[in-house]
Formats: sequence, structure tokens, C-alpha cells
Amino acid sequence: MRVLSRPARLQRGFSLLELTIVVGIIAALFAVALDRLLALRAEAERVSMLQMEGVLQSALGIQLASYIAKGDFAGVAKLQGTNPMDLLMQPPANYIGALQHPDPARIDGGLWYFDTATHTLVYRVHSADYFHDDLGPPARAEYQIQILFKDMRGNGRYDPGSDALYGIRLVNLAPYRWRTPLPQKHWFLNW
Repeated sequence: MRVLSRPARLQRGFSLLELTIVVGIIAALFAVALDRLLALRAEAERVSMLQMEGVLQSALGIQLASYIAKGDFAGVAKLQGTNPMDLLMQPPANYIGALQHPDPARIDGGLWYFDTATHTLVYRVHSADYFHDDLGPPARAEYQIQILFKDMRGNGRYDPGSDALYGIRLVNLAPYRWRTPLPQKHWFLNW
């Protein structure tokens, strides 16, 4: 009968069961980490999109104040249907410009563009699994400039000099909502 020395017994390696358990644990941790990473990426996109909405709304407010200070109410009327990105000193890096009749399905997610045919600013959502809109695929949000006024003539448009001007805003043309991307906290993630 042959007795193995102590160093020989230590070199025998993992059993198939031990290896399977380790691989399973690593796969589960990887799945949780990947889900969390994708959720954080969607949350970053949501915040970025909302931030750009705020920047554009601020730019519209500044432009409106400029027209009011000059007494140029006709200039306010000309803002309707224009590209709000033109009000920025420098458009964001993910703005690809003004396009005529673009196919949203051919635009990459995460990009802004202005459709010159519909006078609509569009954001193509990259994290479509976390976004729902009433426009249908592909996932996107569409905006237009709207003048807020009291229509004294009843013609449906802002008439400088006769209509009372209340303000201007960037209007979302179709409802959308972001699914809360961050998963429920798990006991093993709270350390």
C-alpha cells in the first residue's frame, strides 16, 4: 500500500462539483452586476435627457426675455417652429443637426436631431428597455416650441400686439415615461 506524501495530496485540484459551484456563483454575480450596470446607464441617459430639456427651456426663456426687453413681440412669434438647439452657444456633442424627413429607426440611440419637415426636436433613446412612449418604435421623445398666450382673436396663433403673451416653453408632443431602472436593493448588495 502506497501512502501519498502531504505535498502530493495538496496538488490534486478542484473536484467537478467544486468547480461547478464556483462557476455558478461567478455567473450569478456577473448577472447581477450586468443588470445593475445597464440600469445605471439608463438612469444616466434619463438624467442627461432631462438636463438637456432644462437647458433648452432656459435658452427659450432667455430669448423670450431678450425679445420682451426690446419690445420685439413679432420676434417671439417667429420662434414657433424653429429649432431650439439654434438658441444654444454650442449644441451638445450628441446633436447631429437638422435633417429633412429622417427615419428615426436609422438614427442611433442617444442622439438629438431636428426634423425640418415637422419642426420637431427629437431625442432617440438608447436605453429603450427602460423607456416607454406612445410614438411606437423606435423609442424617442419629440418636442416643439410652444408660445403661451391668450388668443384674443380666436385664430389659434399668436398675434403680436393683440394677444396677451404669457411665456414660451418646450413641449413634449407625446407622453413618455422612464421605467425606474434601479433594481430593488438586495441584502447582498447592501454591504
